[in-house]
This record gives sequence, C-alpha cells and structure tokens, in this order.
Amino acid sequence: MVEVKFIGFIAEKMGTQAMNVSLKQPVKLRDIFEVDLSKDRSIVLINQKRGTLDSLIQNGDKVMIMPVVSGG
Repeated sequence: MVEVKFIGFIAEKMGTQAMNVSLKQPVKLRDIFEVDLSKDRSIVLINQKRGTLDSLIQNGDKVMIMPVVSGG
C-alpha cells in the first residue's frame, strides 16, 4: 500500500489530507489521481526524497505533495 499525504491547497483540491492506495505493480504517481495536479506548483517527496508526478511508486512508498512556498 502507498500512503499519500497532501498539504495546503493541494489537500483542498484533492478533497482529503491523505489517501492509501494498493498497487499491483509500480505506476506513475500521476496515474493514481482523478484530479490533475500537473498545473499546480508543488513539491513531491517520495520516501523523503525529491520526486515528480512522473516518478514510479510502488507498495510501501510514502508520498507527500505540498505547494511550493515562497515569501519575502
């Protein structure tokens, strides 16, 4: 099972702060979502390492997707 956590406006867009997905084989992260996140500026972490929506994920992975934060 893959554990996915969403932070900030990404959670609002997804309608949840977390989801668990069981996979039969590795898939691109973007393929498990019904909502298109490709136009949102976000940071993807897979097992605490930088990834992308095109990264392959598999059962046992922990994913976090959060908005890019900037300030001044």
